Amino acid sequence: MKMHLLAVIMLAAFQAQFASESEHNSELLLSQAPEALHRFSFGQNYPNPFNPSNRIEYHLRTRETVLLRVFNVSGQQVATLVNETEQAGTHTVQFDASRLPGGVYFCRLRAGGFEQSRKMVLIR
Repeated sequence: MKMHLLAVIMLAAFQAQFASESEHNSELLLSQAPEALHRFSFGQNYPNPFNPSNRIEYHLRTRETVLLRVFNVSGQQVATLVNETEQAGTHTVQFDASRLPGGVYFCRLRAGGFEQSRKMVLIR
């Protein structure tokens, strides 16, 4: 019971950290030039919940250096899906989680000055 409570507390703290960072990033984007608001989009992974793989899609309006990583609820990085400069356009990445335990994961996209996270649920 104590381990379950600890896990719930850790999950809440981790979600609060990501929410806070996403809120901060949104404020930064709003303070930038209006065109910056339309340079990126980061869709929700599909399907969600998923087992064992899913599709992550994002759109770049300009050529950008992209970093797409996956974290577990403890904040540990479990995968780097993209770490390269990509051309403008829509990009789709398959995430294979067959070696990971079921649970909640966070996918974080960083491209230029844009950074956003999405919650993903892996079911077993």
